[in-house]
Amino acid sequence: MKRIYIFSPQPQTGKTTVANQIAYELAELGKLVCVFEFNRYTSQSIHINGADYDESKSLTNLYNREKLEDNLIQSKHHEKMFYSSKVISDELNDLFIMNDDAIEYIIQESEKGSFDYIILDLPSNYIEKMLFDGLSSFRNHDILVTLIDENLSTLKLLKDYDNYLQELSFMQPKNNFCIKNKTLGFLDSKLIQEVLSTTSILNANRVIELPYIRNMTLYHNENNLIGTKNAGDKLEKEFVKRVKELVGLIDGSNK
Repeated sequence: MKRIYIFSPQPQTGKTTVANQIAYELAELGKLVCVFEFNRYTSQSIHINGADYDESKSLTNLYNREKLEDNLIQSKHHEKMFYSSKVISDELNDLFIMNDDAIEYIIQESEKGSFDYIILDLPSNYIEKMLFDGLSSFRNHDILVTLIDENLSTLKLLKDYDNYLQELSFMQPKNNFCIKNKTLGFLDSKLIQEVLSTTSILNANRVIELPYIRNMTLYHNENNLIGTKNAGDKLEKEFVKRVKELVGLIDGSNK
């Protein structure tokens, strides 16, 4: 099992869109994937977009079931089978308020499900609120994907968070990747590369550029994922191509 941590120093950079597409592409390769996704400051469902599940298939029930197959979910839009686990928002929110250790316990229990990958999609302000303290399962990861855009404020925050993560003893994995979401910013690519190369924890072995994705959707109405046969937009095809490139590097690092 490998943990992938998706990090971004500020919101609205497309982090969750990227996390879900990474999960989808890994599932297409036959991998079993679980995505932990949280809203800023408050918790949200743990899920993989595109999966059809009900409340009974929750992560809180995962370790009470005799067979992992009881939690098997099938997407409506392709034949691949993968696992998706969900924690009811209010329940998880209470855990955050009452006991940080309970969150780590849930993650540890999910690992008993023989997942190939667990993707942690947590906002940067969980670090600001010191919720990382004691949550070693969030700090310890095998693959780090840092998502940035071309705004100067992002690079400034990137350096600030890098220093802060060092203070928290945030683990620096060998496999670091950076996704640059091309926005309306005008920063020179060389400057961005220089900042990335001089950060200690958030440095990158490889930088991958995405098209502008802030306004892209996951077709919630039709329950379709980007890159499926129902999503034919040029921008989306380029997005999928780049994420596939990243997934090839990620899964290659797992061999």
